[in-house]
Amino acid sequence: MVRVLLAITLIAIGASGWFAFNNVSTKIDNLSDKLTTTEGERDTALNQKRAAEKERDDFKTEADQAKAAASRLNDQLGSLSQEVARQKQRADQHEANLNKATADLVESRQISERWRQFLRPSRSGFLLRSLRWEPAGVRRYRGERFFTNPLCP
Repeated sequence: MVRVLLAITLIAIGASGWFAFNNVSTKIDNLSDKLTTTEGERDTALNQKRAAEKERDDFKTEADQAKAAASRLNDQLGSLSQEVARQKQRADQHEANLNKATADLVESRQISERWRQFLRPSRSGFLLRSLRWEPAGVRRYRGERFFTNPLCP
């Protein structure tokens, strides 16, 4: 009987060992599958992370380029606005000069017209010869005599 109990005990220990080994083997297989799946997900996540970092760097580079372009355009805008201000100032100066020249021209035309009216024969038909100046020493022939001074005909 002891032998039977010993045999039953050995069979029970063997069966429990087999169940334990089978249970551990199943857990190992499940953990191996999870490990493989997790490593795949990790690799996918790392690839996505690298892609995202590359895109971030690309966007950062583009943002830096855009900032530089905006700064350059702001500088150009400032210089162009200064140039516009200078050109406007020049245009205002030219307009002021034109207005002055126009006023001078109007004044000179008025003076010329007054002078022409002054030199016109008067009602009595007398022409003001005394206002016609000639350089000294110029001799003109009038009739039978030579005159050197137009003020004394």
